[in-house]
Amino acid sequence: MRECNHEGSPPNRRKVAKGGGNESRVRLGLFRDRDPALNSAGAGPSLARMNASRPRPIPEVYVLWHPACGLGELLARRIHTWLRPGNGLGPQVYYRSLKAPEAPAGGLPPPLPGESRPGSEGSRRSRISNVQIVLPLLDAHLVADAAWRQWLTQLGANAASCHRVFLPVALDATAFNVPSPLRELNFLRPSGLPPTTAGPVDAAVLEPAVRSLIKQLTEALCRFMLVGQAAASGPEKASHGPPSRTRRRPTGCRS
Repeated sequence: MRECNHEGSPPNRRKVAKGGGNESRVRLGLFRDRDPALNSAGAGPSLARMNASRPRPIPEVYVLWHPACGLGELLARRIHTWLRPGNGLGPQVYYRSLKAPEAPAGGLPPPLPGESRPGSEGSRRSRISNVQIVLPLLDAHLVADAAWRQWLTQLGANAASCHRVFLPVALDATAFNVPSPLRELNFLRPSGLPPTTAGPVDAAVLEPAVRSLIKQLTEALCRFMLVGQAAASGPEKASHGPPSRTRRRPTGCRS
């Protein structure tokens, strides 16, 4: 199920626009082995101490989408190209869409590593990663499929024991009907999506949505690599709470 085709990469992904050269530097260092001592110079002592106190994350990425979703394969290919630009850079990226070989017609894709499923042998490949980052591309087809909803529920229920982090992607308004615990997470919401996810879509028409998704995904992965799981996929209420109120000292008062 792993995709090795590197075609369809975002144009100008190695160019740096004038006045904003952070994107390329962030991307090149996103999954690079970092030294806490070096972090103290660029990110501050507190962040260096925090990184030193937790294991270095070695992620692998899983992109999930329903077979009836017309946008799924195109978005998955662009995610793969962005995270795996070549020369062995970036995390391993795997797809989960088509049914497993042993599954009946309309069945589920192969299980993720660490997942137990009746009638399936699971994954036997060796792992060097210590965290799974799961990107479910949520649309009406997936939400309406009871088997897929149950699968996502089970994956979410075992997320802590399997060191699994979810970054759900909302492709339409029905995505927010996904069952718990995914419903409580922050959703990536790319702008510029077509009104329906059924049927083929012109890549040029979808380009604004792809760029929006890649930008949000890069920011979420950076937060996870620097801070941790809570910052990447924490509850929605954690990032949308009321602004804090601070009392301003009247002008001219002495402390």
